[in-house]
Amino acid sequence: MVVAGLWQVLPGLTSQSKGRFARWQLWCFRFIQSSVLLLSSFTGKTPLTVTLGTFMIVSISMRHYMSISHLSAVQLFAEKCRAIEDSPDSDYYQIHKEQLSYSISAVIMAAAFLEATINEFYCDSTCSIGATRLPDAIHRDLLAKLWSRGIPRTASYSITEKYDIALEMLGKPPFNTNANPFQDVKLLVDLRNTLIHYEPETVSSDPEIDSKKIKKLHARFRDKFAINKIAPPGALFYPDKMLGAGCANWAKTSVITYADAFFNSLELERPYSSLLN
Repeated sequence: MVVAGLWQVLPGLTSQSKGRFARWQLWCFRFIQSSVLLLSSFTGKTPLTVTLGTFMIVSISMRHYMSISHLSAVQLFAEKCRAIEDSPDSDYYQIHKEQLSYSISAVIMAAAFLEATINEFYCDSTCSIGATRLPDAIHRDLLAKLWSRGIPRTASYSITEKYDIALEMLGKPPFNTNANPFQDVKLLVDLRNTLIHYEPETVSSDPEIDSKKIKKLHARFRDKFAINKIAPPGALFYPDKMLGAGCANWAKTSVITYADAFFNSLELERPYSSLLN
């Protein structure tokens, strides 16, 4: 966003008038600057530069962190799922589509939050705002050079690889791939991929004749969270019992725990902390 104003001091002004004009210019600049900073606190957009030119030209640049919006969506969808399951009047057959939509959306947006967060972290290293996120100029410049060369910018790098590369470049150990929070995030991303790249599967009330993919989903997720408590007893595990409030809340908790571990390791403030208060 750019806000610009232009005032010229006329040659005929007296010295006293010029002094008043200069003070008025400064007041206008401070007012605009304060307004933008206040706006950023409500919108999640961060002002990058505020400059004052010779003729009172004010230029304000802002960056929107989409990760904040993604996490807000995850929280909303998880709450909607929980409200449906906690309602004594919930009729599974009446609200099945609505609840399924919330649960699926929570999983997809949780993965989107993780990727947006690490992309924003790298991107910040390429501009002045990186000075606040990464005080160490040497490390900041290193990340900026990698990012400008597409490392790990392209889709050939997984979400977890992007986090591990940042940690290693900054002298920190990568995530332990055999423990949480890595294991849960890997599972979440796999579930996201299953939902996005969906291929129809024939399922049966008899689990013995289900496909390998369905059996694998049951084995990997049955102990991860509470099943959909309004699903009828005869409902299939996937998707009816699996995709509910328990799954949505697990997705939210998993990505927050993972992102927390990343920023704590670097001893940096979490950019999404305002959403968790």
